[in-house]
Amino acid sequence: MHETQVCLVVGPCDPLAVRLADRLHDLGITPVLLEIVWSGDGPDVGRLENRDAEKGIALEKLQRFPRYSVRADEDPQQVIQRVRKLHGAIRGLVYLQPGSPLPQGRPSPIRSDAPYLFRVPFLLAKAVRPFLMEAGESGLGKLWFMTVTRQDGLLGMSGGDDCDPVLGGMGGITKSLRAEWSDVFCRSVDLAIEMDADQASAAVVAELLDPNRMIVEVGHGPQGRVTLEAVGEALWPTI
Repeated sequence: MHETQVCLVVGPCDPLAVRLADRLHDLGITPVLLEIVWSGDGPDVGRLENRDAEKGIALEKLQRFPRYSVRADEDPQQVIQRVRKLHGAIRGLVYLQPGSPLPQGRPSPIRSDAPYLFRVPFLLAKAVRPFLMEAGESGLGKLWFMTVTRQDGLLGMSGGDDCDPVLGGMGGITKSLRAEWSDVFCRSVDLAIEMDADQASAAVVAELLDPNRMIVEVGHGPQGRVTLEAVGEALWPTI
């Protein structure tokens, strides 16, 4: 009997996370939702459910999948250990960087909790690494670690209002992990902010299924799929 295979979907429990969980489930992977609770929100489940209602997410949708929460300033090691014990072998993690305003007109956690912007994915990577190694040693197949941002679908290079230069660091994290984790598929994906949950989740799953390990950063938006390309130029102007 094969062990259940788990993918952690980390970030806000928003329509994208729920639709992504649906798609992973359709692929035979058990999604476990891990919500990062930013400073001042508190880990209270009732409060989380109130936020879900404000986002238009039916609670029965969320109740289909295991769900946990961890504060942004806490080490996620213990909750990931619990996921492993209760739900199965962890094959991958998808980190959905929050980017939309919170209820009551509060600013995005990207701005108000800037110190945690990179600390959270680094802690997640550190915590999940032993479990990915375990899954690899068990021969479960492809392992993955993915970060997802919501900007312009062009990796923040359009210069538009949806671009945050700080988020460019997500690609740096993924590149570092790819250099250190030769056994793990690492990718950073930027989705155009106007993409709905169905379009965005389809793009994320398409990247998870991509066999090309050489590509690290990918964008999806109205222009389609884009990647970075190195262009050679002369160091000195010609005379």
